[in-house]
Amino acid sequence: EVVLPQPQGFVSDFAGVIDQPTRSKLANLIRELQQKTGAEIAVVTVETTQPLTPFDYALKIFETWKPGAKGKDNGVVFLVASKDRKMFVTTGYGVEGMLPDGKVGAIQDRYIVPAFKQGNYSQGILAGTQAMAAEIAQGYGVTLTGVPAPRRRGEEVPINPLFLFL
Repeated sequence: EVVLPQPQGFVSDFAGVIDQPTRSKLANLIRELQQKTGAEIAVVTVETTQPLTPFDYALKIFETWKPGAKGKDNGVVFLVASKDRKMFVTTGYGVEGMLPDGKVGAIQDRYIVPAFKQGNYSQGILAGTQAMAAEIAQGYGVTLTGVPAPRRRGEEVPINPLFLFL
């Protein structure tokens, strides 16, 4: 039987891969998300999930820690196993429509994996958490400070006219 560690707040960095400034940004972002929506993202890093798979470990954390508002099942567990070089995101039913598996996969491919490949766990975790939080906030019809709104597929990036003259 695997004994889970106790959560350290919104960010539980048991692997020691998140720098302090990033940890503060994450905690502030998730706190704002919780205050405005009731949803929570539990960011968890461990060195390994062994003997469990990342899926089973994340699910066990989800069931034990119960992130999100009571009775709403609107929590997310973002698990990173640094030595295993694996990650897994599990979502409650209350946010599944905002973060379906395909969208989570796209967030991982676009924001998390590139930073992890460069050895920058802090940046990957922050970018991935920001992207997931933005999707949840949009689903609840709220805006989060410091998080860029997600762009829709096919939407053009606005051109800053100042760059045209530099």
